Amino acid sequence: MPEAKNQIISWLKKHAGSTASQIAQGALGKSKPSDGDKNLLHGMTESGELTVDNSGRYTTYSVNTGSTSIAPAAEKVAEVRVGKDIPSIKLEGFSAKWEKDKLKITAPDKQVYELDENEFILVINNRVEYVVKTPADVLSAITDYTTERGIATFTIRDLIGNKEIKTAGDIVLDEGRILCFKIEKHNKAA
Repeated sequence: MPEAKNQIISWLKKHAGSTASQIAQGALGKSKPSDGDKNLLHGMTESGELTVDNSGRYTTYSVNTGSTSIAPAAEKVAEVRVGKDIPSIKLEGFSAKWEKDKLKITAPDKQVYELDENEFILVINNRVEYVVKTPADVLSAITDYTTERGIATFTIRDLIGNKEIKTAGDIVLDEGRILCFKIEKHNKAA
């Protein structure tokens, strides 16, 4: 497995923004990524070796060249406002600007996300994980996130609104454009 990691990192240094299929073909010499390859990419993302961009049609990967933690951003939330006229984000480590009809948000890891007017960035446990449009998308993304990690029971806390999320009605999609959630395993026996 270390050899595959090295091949992927070497490939992505020359071909940043590659899809899993492109990585499988270019770095690993396969026609398409296996489940093991996808798990490896996921693990490399989780460990901070790779960054993920979900803002386009396909998920793409790049070598992480900056900080992987956005914990300070999530913990020091004062205000997040990105109006059409004057974009400003007061969430530590993030910046934003409008280009044509796309809002470009740069995360602390220097990854850039292009959002349409009705799209939002979902940060889970200090990492940008998904681009979402509706509260239903948020719940679906949380289900994917927890299922991939084998978390059956959990609590969700909105770090910006400083409240627990229990239903789609608790999710506020406003001009802030960034949702910062903390998901923790919940022990039913406790």
